[in-house]
This record gives sequence, C-alpha cells and structure tokens, in this order.
Amino acid sequence: MSYQVGWEVGVLKQVIVHGPGREVTRLTPQNKEALLFDDLP
Repeated sequence: MSYQVGWEVGVLKQVIVHGPGREVTRLTPQNKEALLFDDLP
C-alpha cells in the first residue's frame, strides 16, 4: 500500500506522528482554547 501526503508548497518527504500522552490528561475545558483545541478529544 502506498501513501501520499500533499502540502500547499510541494510534496512532503517525511511526516512525524506523535501518539497522545500525558498532555491529553492535562487538557481541560478551561484551557482547551489556549492550547488551540476546538473541543476535548
């Protein structure tokens, strides 16, 4: 299976993926907007 990720400037050569960790437990309804979240996951 082949994947392709596009970008406005060109083709990405590498994508870094980070799984959720302790930062998700620190996310609250009060600080979600400051941390640039639309809603809680």
